[in-house]
Amino acid sequence: MISLSDENLSPVVLFFFLTKKYGHEWMSWAPDPLRHTLETDFKTTVAKKNLNRALAMAVLATRDTFFDSWEAFHFLVPALIVGVPSADTMQEHTVGEMMAAVDDALYLRTHLDTLVPVPKFAETVARYVAAHAKNQGVWYLPEPLAFAADYAAGKKYRCKDCGNEGEVLFDDGLCDTCVHRFDTETLGAWRPDPEAMARGLGRNTELFFENPPQGAQARFLLLTRDPAQYTGSQDDVCAAKLVEALDYVNARRMLRDRALKGIS
Repeated sequence: MISLSDENLSPVVLFFFLTKKYGHEWMSWAPDPLRHTLETDFKTTVAKKNLNRALAMAVLATRDTFFDSWEAFHFLVPALIVGVPSADTMQEHTVGEMMAAVDDALYLRTHLDTLVPVPKFAETVARYVAAHAKNQGVWYLPEPLAFAADYAAGKKYRCKDCGNEGEVLFDDGLCDTCVHRFDTETLGAWRPDPEAMARGLGRNTELFFENPPQGAQARFLLLTRDPAQYTGSQDDVCAAKLVEALDYVNARRMLRDRALKGIS
C-alpha cells in the first residue's frame, strides 16, 4: 500500500495505483472530488503535491500537450517532479528534472499503448529543452532528451557556393539564401523558389555543429564507467552534469519499479 501523504511519491506509481482502484474514470474528475474521494476511501490526508501529480499524470495519459506544446511542458515538469506547478512564472528546469519528467511521460504512454499512442516531441518543445540545457552548460543530450540533441548542439549548414551559414530549420539540405526561401514573395510559405531549384542552386551545402557534441559524448560514456577519469575540461564538465542527471533519473526509476511491484 502506498501512502498518499508521502510527498515524494512517484507520479507513475500514483497513476497506476489510482487506475487500479478506480479504472480510467478518475482521470476526468475535478481536483476537489478527487481529493474528497481519496481521503474518504483511504482515511488519510492527500498531500497537495500528490494531488497535483495525479492531475498532471491524467493530462499525460489523455492529451498530447506535454509533447507538442512548450507551455504545457513548462507547466507539467515541476508538477511531476516537485508537485508544485507554476503557470505565472518562467521556471528554469535542470537537465535532471527534464529527463525525469520525460522518462515518466514515456513510461506512462508506453504502458498505455492500447489506449493512446506515444507521440513525437514537437520542435517547439525540443527547442525549449535545448535552451534550458545550454543555459546550464550542457550541449550534448542523450536519451531520454535525445529528441532535442540537434538544437542543443546547434546544428547548422554552410553553403559552399555563397558562403552563407545558417541554422538548419528545414533539414532539406538546401541553402536558404540561394533558393530565396525567405524572400518577401515566399515569406508566408517559406518555400524554395522553383526557378532556383530548377537551376540546381542551393544544394552545395555541408552540415556542422556550433557546439560539437562528440567530445562531450565520448567523455560522458567514459565517466559513466569511471568517474575518476574526470579532468575538468569543458567536455568533462558537460558530461559530469549529464552523469549527475542520469543518476537522479535512475534512482527514481528504482524507487518507481519497486513501488509498482507492491500494487501489481
